[in-house]
Amino acid sequence: MGNIVTRRLRIREWKPSDAPALYDIFQDQEIRQSGICFCSSIEECQRIIKKMDRKE
Repeated sequence: MGNIVTRRLRIREWKPSDAPALYDIFQDQEIRQSGICFCSSIEECQRIIKKMDRKE
């Protein structure tokens, strides 16, 4: 997937350096209560991001 850029929004692929931010998102109580799977560590987030990158 390529980047999507508009005047007000920029969407790009995850990078391993985004793992701390992704982990922070998964710590949000509403996200945790949603029932979706969540990462339990920054290292786990890095593994998931790297795995997603290999699927493309």
